[in-house]
Amino acid sequence: MLKVTLANLRAHKRRLVSTFAAVALGVAFLAGVLVQTSTLETSFDRLFDAESASVDAVVRSDETILDNFDETVRARIDAGLVEEVRAVPGVRDAQGDVRGTAAIIDADGDPLGGGGPPQLGLIWIDDPALSPYRLAEGRAPQGTDEVVIDLRSSKDGGLDVGDTTTVLAPEPVTVTIVGTARFDERDSQAGVTAALFSAQGARAHLADGDPLVDRILIDAEPGADQGALVRAVSEVATDGTETISGAAFAEENRSAVDDVMGFLRPTLLSFALIALLVASFSIYNTFTIIVAQRTREAAMLRAIGAGRGQTLRAVLAEALLVGIVASLAGVAMGIGLASVLGAVLGSGGLAPGGSLVIEVGTLALCVTIGTVITVLCAVGPAIKASRVAPIEALRATAIDRSGATRGRLVAGGLLIALGVFFVVRGTAGSAGMA
Repeated sequence: MLKVTLANLRAHKRRLVSTFAAVALGVAFLAGVLVQTSTLETSFDRLFDAESASVDAVVRSDETILDNFDETVRARIDAGLVEEVRAVPGVRDAQGDVRGTAAIIDADGDPLGGGGPPQLGLIWIDDPALSPYRLAEGRAPQGTDEVVIDLRSSKDGGLDVGDTTTVLAPEPVTVTIVGTARFDERDSQAGVTAALFSAQGARAHLADGDPLVDRILIDAEPGADQGALVRAVSEVATDGTETISGAAFAEENRSAVDDVMGFLRPTLLSFALIALLVASFSIYNTFTIIVAQRTREAAMLRAIGAGRGQTLRAVLAEALLVGIVASLAGVAMGIGLASVLGAVLGSGGLAPGGSLVIEVGTLALCVTIGTVITVLCAVGPAIKASRVAPIEALRATAIDRSGATRGRLVAGGLLIALGVFFVVRGTAGSAGMA
């Protein structure tokens, strides 16, 4: 029966092309989505870890102004508390952090970013232990109307060091770009546009001129106990504030990754599941046609002594071989598709970039799913083939002489291309709307 199975695969290869394509495309979408999801999650983890990796404690207001699934906004605290915290034993440095909204106007007069990652106005912090921003070119801001912008905004907006532009913070402010900066080792923080002011500039444009900060970031002396540091700072901090450890601060940042992936993961997986569902119909239809064509052949095998179980296993063996080979091809295609998805999401500011994270377990899962779906879709036709009576070998009408004409192949190829086009277009639309 193994020889018969292999002979049937060779004889019906044109019919099996559609099954192979359906399995490969379905697995490709699944593998592409899973690889890109792992890549996004890893990249976002690194970005948010970079924001909090060296922070040992944070002082902030205990009053929450806004708390929803997007962000938590707290009241500001007195900037004079920074010096008091800096004087606490065990504190190596403490810096006031001021954050707000600031849209950078590009060389053509249009705002950069928006509609996705936030447009941030920040305070420039020189201490590399308390800020993930590193100068790429130029110098740190000094005057009230000097800024450093993220490197991606510089490239996308046609803005260079020494240029003058406008920042909406939210009132229009004419600023001079004195430097560009990377976020950790990337051009930006996952598409965030950042205008970084000096301490005076942040107070004037982001804090309405008041001597207030959003929070105080603390770096401990080498070897200092984080828990003891938090307790010591809490004794100095005034009423209306809370002091949290660097570990708690990092955990809050990681929860932001879950929020981002909570939106992206279901959106991406939905396309993969649709592709697998469509592939299942195609696989079932192909094996149904193949079994119908081979009714007389199955009857003859039964007539010369083949049992029902052998006939059933022969069809399932074909499905197994097709499923394995097509799934392996689909995984290879999926890695390429993951790169395309990353580019599409990146164009909408939803991907931080970085190399693909390819895990052997993920690829093995995709091959297994593709193979299992192929075999399951072939079960019904296989059972039907096993029930063919030997007498059917005498019926001429059992022979199906229809073939896969060139026109049908062209039409099928066009439908596949159209489906891929709409999926990619839908993904790009989702990225742009986020």
